[in-house]
Amino acid sequence: MFDKNAKILFLLSLFSLLLSSCSSSPLHDSRIFLGTTIEIKALRANKKDTQQKINLTFAEIEKLEKIFNYYDQQSELFELNKNAARQPIRVSESLFSVVKKTIEFSRLTEGAFDPTVHSPNKQTSYKNIILNGEEKTIFFDRKGLTIDLGGCAKGYIVDQAAKKLKEFGIKSFLINAGGDIIAGGKKWRIGIQHPLIENKILKVLNLKNKAIASSGNYLRLHIINPQDKKAAQRGILSVTVISDSCFKSDILATAFFVLGKDKTLKLIKSLKDDIKGFVVFEQGGKIKIVQLKNGVELIIKQSGRAR
Repeated sequence: MFDKNAKILFLLSLFSLLLSSCSSSPLHDSRIFLGTTIEIKALRANKKDTQQKINLTFAEIEKLEKIFNYYDQQSELFELNKNAARQPIRVSESLFSVVKKTIEFSRLTEGAFDPTVHSPNKQTSYKNIILNGEEKTIFFDRKGLTIDLGGCAKGYIVDQAAKKLKEFGIKSFLINAGGDIIAGGKKWRIGIQHPLIENKILKVLNLKNKAIASSGNYLRLHIINPQDKKAAQRGILSVTVISDSCFKSDILATAFFVLGKDKTLKLIKSLKDDIKGFVVFEQGGKIKIVQLKNGVELIIKQSGRAR
């Protein structure tokens, strides 16, 4: 699987991901990539033409998967992990860009998100990744370091797929890659799933020209805190982040989960971007959803015990 050790995402479509502001039925196609089902829905002017554009978008997804697949011995990332501790490795523009942006977010979150967290050498961190922008090379200055982009590459690929659809002239679309979702054009109704109860929706959001992703320990502890290499346990059940890109939402959802609510509030306040977070936690026997925006928290929903 592409995402074997990455976070389990809690964002699910609200049943059939219905359009809330358009009566026409979108063209729908889904295929298996990145270890999950990727759905593309697009409003169509011409069914055949729209399907061709969706096919080309899936071809782009397949091409990018071959770059970022951590487990595929033929992937560019696998080759990088195999050789970068020996010498600087020249990589593609896509891989270099994602690694560079990932390191920037690692610094921003003070290591709460770290692509080296699953390295065999537990003494490594993102600080041991050396980039050369002119040569487009990546070097690991410590042996036993590996980069796992499972926590953000899927978001990046969804963003690139959305870019491709826009280039084709498709303005209203929705891409759902196992919970990494980007909505373009019309408003789409998206449900935040209850992290403890399958098929139960806690809150419905209307999304337009935004991306959304969630993170949490669903049924088992599996998200690792990069600082102590142990399962992250902050009393939070799940975190959902809305931003202008799936890549950003993907990373920040994991980082916010690791940081906890108080540190997340401070980080959101320091960010200039229009980022909105929803934190689900259990307190006093109640399940609560808190909205975090501009360093302010607001309890928007409270329900009885989950189980």
